[in-house]
Amino acid sequence: MKNIIYIMIMILISFNMKAQINTETISADLGDNPIPINAVEQIPLPESCKDVAKKFQIDCLMGMINSHIKSNLIYPEDAKKIKAESRVITSFNIDEKGNIIKLEVFADNRELKKVFENEAKRIINLLPKFIPGMDKNKIVSVSIVIPIEFKLNENNINKSETKYTNTNTNTYEEKPSFEEIDETPIPISVVEQIPLFSSCEKIEKREQFKCFEEEIKKHIDNNLKYPKEAKKENLERKVHVLFDIDKEGVIINLIVKPLKKDKFDTLFEEEAKRIIKKLPKFIPGKQRNKPVVVRYVVPIIFKIKK
Repeated sequence: MKNIIYIMIMILISFNMKAQINTETISADLGDNPIPINAVEQIPLPESCKDVAKKFQIDCLMGMINSHIKSNLIYPEDAKKIKAESRVITSFNIDEKGNIIKLEVFADNRELKKVFENEAKRIINLLPKFIPGMDKNKIVSVSIVIPIEFKLNENNINKSETKYTNTNTNTYEEKPSFEEIDETPIPISVVEQIPLFSSCEKIEKREQFKCFEEEIKKHIDNNLKYPKEAKKENLERKVHVLFDIDKEGVIINLIVKPLKKDKFDTLFEEEAKRIIKKLPKFIPGKQRNKPVVVRYVVPIIFKIKK
């Protein structure tokens, strides 16, 4: 029997966002002003994708990362022994030289947190050097968030095999990856038509994501309250908020994960959930002119302004 380890890789965007609430600042930030991968004019590319038509480059990049992980990732033995699974959120920047910097990881499995996080770090650090991204004719740093799911198939186990079996070829075909429309969430960075606030519907398509993130920022500015107990203790925190926008434009599958765990983590998690749940109904995203479920990740930093 073979051990088939299903690893779902979804490239999702993160973006820079700052919100002023009295004396507190709430922001999402991955480094020295990196540009989100779906907002930059020219995305970073591996050598294998440099000659691909621009409209297919993000698909080529994702295919390369997916193939890289499938070919190299080793399911942790300690986790396999007890049939442990985990989702690991990885976030990093590709800098002006094409190198991966500011890599952060967070596993939702508390028992084997470090085991999964270390494997995620190892595999991301093995990615080859990229051709840097560009914006307004300047080389720029670009931010990417990749959630990786470690999942074991109970019906197919072979204790002698630990690596994910890569059945895909490395040949890139000039066609989108999402040929089949189903309930699987599509990353917002690659969906053909992103979900929209009603205020963003009539603007030029290339400006719609900018409008989307401005509305998110405005919503947080106007509604988020710094947790009182955390403020008394002068506590700051970073959390990742992951959610899907379904075919009706409704937020579902909301998950909040702090990068640090202590007795105060629930305060930040609950506030992040509260504010995201207050977002209005969206105009659904589309793929092949059909409504689809779209996945989104927002890293939020709760920081008290000194």
